[in-house]
Amino acid sequence: MARKRRPGAGKRGSYKKKPPQHKVICCVCGQEIVTPVRPPAGQDLTCLDCVSAEKPTP
Repeated sequence: MARKRRPGAGKRGSYKKKPPQHKVICCVCGQEIVTPVRPPAGQDLTCLDCVSAEKPTP
């Protein structure tokens, strides 16, 4: 007798949890940044827009 499978059972990656999201404020422009990694305490973070604006273009 064949067993019935649950819907979605056996599919790879169907039950993976998303990593927790941490909200941080950019130290330059004040924009909210959402990152999957918890930032170290006391360290200022910069958003991608501010980082790209700081880099000199050749």
